[in-house]
Amino acid sequence: MTEFGQPFEIQIRTEEMHRVAEFGIAAHWKYKEGKTEEANTNFENRLAWLREVMEWQGTVKDSTEFIDALKTELYSHELLVFTPRGKVISLPPEATPIDFAYAIHSEVGNRCTGARVNSKMVPLTATLQTGDVVEIITSPNSKGPSRDWLKFIKSSSAKAKIKQFYKNELKDENIRIGQLKLDDEAKKKGYTMSTLLTDESFKRLAERFSFGAVEEMYAAVGYGSISVGQILFKLIDYYKKEMPKAVEVRVGAGRNTGGVLINGQAGLLVRFAGCCSPVPGDEIVGFTTRGRGVVVHRADCKNVKSVDKERILPASWQIEAGARQRFNANISIRATDQGAALSVLSSVVSELKLSITAVSGRIDKNQDAVLEASIALTDVSEVDMLVKKLKIDKRIYDVHRITALS
Repeated sequence: MTEFGQPFEIQIRTEEMHRVAEFGIAAHWKYKEGKTEEANTNFENRLAWLREVMEWQGTVKDSTEFIDALKTELYSHELLVFTPRGKVISLPPEATPIDFAYAIHSEVGNRCTGARVNSKMVPLTATLQTGDVVEIITSPNSKGPSRDWLKFIKSSSAKAKIKQFYKNELKDENIRIGQLKLDDEAKKKGYTMSTLLTDESFKRLAERFSFGAVEEMYAAVGYGSISVGQILFKLIDYYKKEMPKAVEVRVGAGRNTGGVLINGQAGLLVRFAGCCSPVPGDEIVGFTTRGRGVVVHRADCKNVKSVDKERILPASWQIEAGARQRFNANISIRATDQGAALSVLSSVVSELKLSITAVSGRIDKNQDAVLEASIALTDVSEVDMLVKKLKIDKRIYDVHRITALS
C-alpha cells in the first residue's frame, strides 16, 4: 500500500518459478490456444466465476431461485474493494461487509461480528464503495449468521452459504422454527396444521417442492429457502377442494341411519367434519366430496364459506327419540392454573354423565392457563349446560366453544 493509499502488487519469483510460469504446461496451453494476455485474464476470471456458481448452485433446490440469482450475477457491474493486504475482491453493486466476508471464506462470514471500512467501524448493513479497504472482525464464540442478513446482502453466493449453514448446522432448530411458523400462520387463517397436513396433501407438496420427508419441509421453512405462504397456499388449496383431513369418523358416521337428512334424503354416506365438530341442535350444511360421500359442517364454519357453493347441500338433523348417539364438541377453558381447570372440568363432566375424548393445555402470554378439551355428548343443549356449569367456579375466567383443538 503506497503512502497515498493506492494498493499495488509485486510478484517475486525464483528463476525456476519464472521458467515454470512462463514456459510450463499451463503457460504452453494458453499460448498454443493463441490467446492474448487480456483474453487469458478474462478466461481465468470466467473460470473462477463458474467455480463459484457451481459451489452455490448445489445449495439451491428451487430452480427459479437459481435462475434469478444467476441473472443477477451475469448482468451486474462489478464493485471492486480491497482486503487490508491489498487483494482485490469483486462484489455485486451495493454489496455489504457481509458479502465481502463470505467472498473471503464461508467461515469468515459465519463468524463475522463486525466490520471496518477504511479503518472506521461501520454497521454490517453499510453499502460498500469501489476502492474501499474492508476488514472483517470475527469471533470464535459467534453462533453463526443471522437470518436477518438475508434481507440486505446482495451476493447470491453469500445467501447460498448462509442457507447452507442453517441447513447443515442447525437442522433440528430449523425444523422447530419452521413448524412454529407454519402453525402460527395456519391459526391466523383459521386452520390447524394437523387438519391441513395429510399424507395425500404432503405427497402433492413433495412432488412440487421435492421434499423427502415432512421434517425436510419444516427445515426448509425454518432456514428460509421456501416461504410459509408457499406451503400454506398449497395445503389450503388442496384442503378446500377435497377436505380429506376435515373428516372425522365418529359414532354415527358412515351410512346414515336417520341422524342427518341431506337435501331431505336419508340413507346417504355421511361423515362429520372435525374442523367445526357439529352436534345436534347446530345449524348444518352438507359438502359433497369426490368419492367420500357428504361431509356435514356447521353452517357458520369458515371452511364452508370459501368453497364452491354448487357443492353445498341443505342438511338437517333427524335424531330418533331415545337415541343416545354421541358427538364431539370442543371447548376452551381459561383459568388460574391448569390443575384447577382440569379438576373442575372432570367434576362437571362426571356430573353430567359425559366423557372427555381429548384434552390439551398450555400457558398463554398473559400467564393464564388454557385448557382445550373434546367432550362426547348428544346435542347442543348439553354443550350449553356444560359451559354454564364450568363458569360457576370462580377459578375459571372464560369458557367458550371452539371449532377444533390447537
